[in-house]
Amino acid sequence: MSTEINEVKVKLYITSPEYCHSAVTKALEIEPTRSWEKGEQVATYVKRKAESHGWLFQIQEDGVEDTETLLCKMLDTIAPAEENLIELQSRYDMSVEVVIFANQYMPHVGLSPTTMTRLGQLGLPISFDIYALYD
Repeated sequence: MSTEINEVKVKLYITSPEYCHSAVTKALEIEPTRSWEKGEQVATYVKRKAESHGWLFQIQEDGVEDTETLLCKMLDTIAPAEENLIELQSRYDMSVEVVIFANQYMPHVGLSPTTMTRLGQLGLPISFDIYALYD
C-alpha cells in the first residue's frame, strides 16, 4: 500500500472564447486559483494549448474520505454570488470537476439529492476524474 495520502480537488471551471477573467472575478468576488489565455500551454506536462480563455477556482484537501464534503465546501464558498454565477452562464461555459488521486484507498464518491439539487439549480454539470493509484 502506498504511503501517500489521498488527494482530492474540486474545481469550478469557467471558460469562454472571449476574455473573461476580470468579469468573473468581479461578479463572484473570488480570486481564481488560476486563469489562462486562449493559446497558452495548458500545463507544463502536456503540449496542448488552451482552446479558450479560462478561470479556475479550486479547493483541495489531502486525506479526504468523502468527496461530497469537499464539493459542498466549494458550493458554500460561491453561495454568496449564486445569482451572479447564474447570470454569467449566459456568456460563459461552466463546469465542476472532482479529481481524486486515490493513493491508499478509494474515498466515498457519491452525491446526496441535496447536493445534486444545488448543482442543478446552479446549472453546473459535474464530472469525476478518478485515479486509483494503490495496489
